[in-house]
Amino acid sequence: MSLVETRPRSFRQALCLFMAGVCGVTITLFGLLLLDRRPVLTLGPSAIVPNPAHAGQMVSVVWSAIEHRNCAGEVRRVVTDSSGVRHEFKPEATAYHDAMDNDKRTFARQFRIPRGVAAGPATYHSIITRWCNPIQQMWPMVERSPTAHFTVAD
Repeated sequence: MSLVETRPRSFRQALCLFMAGVCGVTITLFGLLLLDRRPVLTLGPSAIVPNPAHAGQMVSVVWSAIEHRNCAGEVRRVVTDSSGVRHEFKPEATAYHDAMDNDKRTFARQFRIPRGVAAGPATYHSIITRWCNPIQQMWPMVERSPTAHFTVAD
């Protein structure tokens, strides 16, 4: 006979209710963390400064944003040149900012225009992968920044 079978029926019922409660709370918390898809940033228009830029030159991408919360993540930058060639940069960690909920701000990030970029019209965008809790590391939030159009000079 097991320990549970030797106890009165009310003890077994209480144990079952307790275990059901623990399972229910665990599933609920897991679901809340998994489904937390609130935006981190609301990104507005972006621009490359200076424009036009030269291959190999350090430039800044500037965009307006409303920051809602800070979360860890990574950014992959992509420049597509006038020949349609995609130049992808190594992923970088996202930057943390001072919390200014619902306050419009501008953010600027510097990067070097790759030397092999063809002259003419080009675009820039970034792919941002974020996780705001441990569960989201398995299923992160992915967003694409607005596209910035610029010109690569000869």
